Formats: sequence, C-alpha cells, structure tokens
Amino acid sequence: MGWAETIDNYQLKFDVWSRSNGCAAADLVCGGDFPAQGVLYEVPDNLMSRDSAPAGRRSFDAIEGDAYVRRSIAVKRRDGTIVEAQTYVVLTPQTGLLTSADYVAHIIEASVNTVPIMLISIDEETQLYEIIQLLLNRFNNYDGPIEIQSETRMMSLSMLKNVG
Repeated sequence: MGWAETIDNYQLKFDVWSRSNGCAAADLVCGGDFPAQGVLYEVPDNLMSRDSAPAGRRSFDAIEGDAYVRRSIAVKRRDGTIVEAQTYVVLTPQTGLLTSADYVAHIIEASVNTVPIMLISIDEETQLYEIIQLLLNRFNNYDGPIEIQSETRMMSLSMLKNVG
C-alpha cells in the first residue's frame, strides 16, 4: 500500500533482545518528537493470528514472537487518508541492550524506496558512528543529507531518490 506515518509521535527503540538476530530488535514506542514513518502493507486477516493462519503458514503473531504484542495505531497515508494499522510493540522493554549496524541497515534497506525520511533513535552513542559508517558503505551512491543530533542521538536520512 506504500508509505505511511503515524498520527502520534513515536520513537524507534531497540529494547528487546532478538535471539535470531543476535542483537537488540526494534520497538515502536509512543512519544518522541516526530511521527514514525514506514511502509504500510495489506495483509489478509487470516495471516495475522496464530489461530487463523492456514496449516503450514506462520502468522505474523508467530513471526514477531512472544516478546511483542499486536496493537492498532492510526496512520496517515501519502494521499492524506487516515487508516487503522496493526503494529507490534514490545511487552517488556529492556534497557542497556545494543543493536547491530547490520540490523539497522536491514530496516532502512527494507524501506529505502518507499519512506522519504527516516528517523532512527539510537540509544547508545557509540553505536551511532558504526551505524552511519555501515550505511554510507551500503548506500555508496546515496547523495542525500545525513543529519546527526548527538544530544538526542537521532539520525535522519532523507531518502527522496532510489539509492539501490
């Protein structure tokens, strides 16, 4: 369905450990200074719940795992229409976890052709420079602005052109 942003302000935090990724995984947390932006997908209802997924298919609830719970949030699509969307939020956030540059790059790569501006809140300042370096290497033909506000540990990547 394309690009969308939350009506309310949210922060992307890395506050749950992912065994499969071997690092802290993403969480959408209410608050912050900006709406969260991302990609809105249309998913059949029967693929959302463990109870309704067809045999042999993993539901989105199963893929996200027991550390997350599904929640409805209001989002605005590119054309201005407001719709209810489902997202997953962490049940028991943890502090002091470190994510990986590869994991953050995966999130950005998944939305690079759809999301015009991405804001990523980095909890650990030491990770900020590692992540920026990895992103610059991956997007070596990227010529958009990168703004770093170290006081808030926020990184903004304006991705208005196809960088792939």
